[in-house]
Amino acid sequence: MVLVPLAAALDATSERNSALAASYKDGARSILSRSISSLALSMADQRRELGKTLLDLAAIAGTEKAAAELETGLLDAPRAWSGTEACDFLNFMVRAETSDYELLACLAGAFVPLSPDAAERLASLSEQARKRAAWAQDHLDLLGICPP
Repeated sequence: MVLVPLAAALDATSERNSALAASYKDGARSILSRSISSLALSMADQRRELGKTLLDLAAIAGTEKAAAELETGLLDAPRAWSGTEACDFLNFMVRAETSDYELLACLAGAFVPLSPDAAERLASLSEQARKRAAWAQDHLDLLGICPP
């Protein structure tokens, strides 16, 4: 665990979010499966909304002095996904969303003393990331039951 200034953590989370949204859009264009492309585009749209919320949260007074306790590497931007295999793309999405679930939950905890409302909002966004990971996992599981 490392202590990261909350303002810096929000900036890094915002950059990470933008990179993931772009990867999801790229994946949606390169994957031939309509259901996976639709999922990716939906998740990219949700990430656009997350980006707006992160900007709002960064404007809350005290973020420059507060700190978040995060797992090492949690703020690292994921490598851009490049490929054509649906299973690889879905695995990428599951890992990214699971990581965001943990990241947003940690940020929510750091916001409790600053703004309970903001902490609650981040907790809700963390739960949304968990649900997105489950959706991607569901698609992955469905691919596994189909014969090759």
